Amino acid sequence: MISEVLFVFLITMLISAGGNAMPGLVNIRVIETALYKSWKEALLLASGAELAELFYAIMATLSVAYLNNFPEVIKWCHFLMVPVFAGMSMFYFTRKSKGVSFGPAREGSSTNTFLQGIFIGFVNPQMFPFWFTNLLYIQGIIHFNHETTYYIFVLAAVTGGYSMLLLMGWLSVSFRQRLLHFFNKYDFNRFAAIAFIILCLWKMLDVYSRYLQPATFENAQ
Repeated sequence: MISEVLFVFLITMLISAGGNAMPGLVNIRVIETALYKSWKEALLLASGAELAELFYAIMATLSVAYLNNFPEVIKWCHFLMVPVFAGMSMFYFTRKSKGVSFGPAREGSSTNTFLQGIFIGFVNPQMFPFWFTNLLYIQGIIHFNHETTYYIFVLAAVTGGYSMLLLMGWLSVSFRQRLLHFFNKYDFNRFAAIAFIILCLWKMLDVYSRYLQPATFENAQ
């Protein structure tokens, strides 16, 4: 059990941190807040956003745990992940990089900053499908034999995302000019596209070995 929990915790943290490292509404706003308001305000914004991520991670966990009672549905979810990953790769390859620029953040109370974090987290349309597909991905690697593993998955999802947001806030304060140059020099859309291509290829092999290859052997017999 310990090895299962540790593996799920580490891989989920890496996935969460990687997802939050890509320029997006939440992390750009955290960086902007750290630069033009304060570290405390950035912390409040990240905390609000992670409440939304906690909610979506729980919903994704409940959905997958329920669907595990219907193996045929899970099977087709795994098949569906192939075109989804391929489509996401095409989306990022064709998406134009606009660079990153930070304007002065609006003044507001700490409460407003926290609520703003909750709002931008909940309106993120990628949050639920991100955790739903990644939980299926992780379960494709290791079977969850214990209910505790699902709790560990949710904990790691929030821990990884929160840690990355705080890291980006700290870096934005410590290395402002270098950070601006880094974001504008490298096209993160290409990195994301390559990552989804790798996931798509891996999922094709996983689906083949999991569902198609045994059927081939049975037909041969």
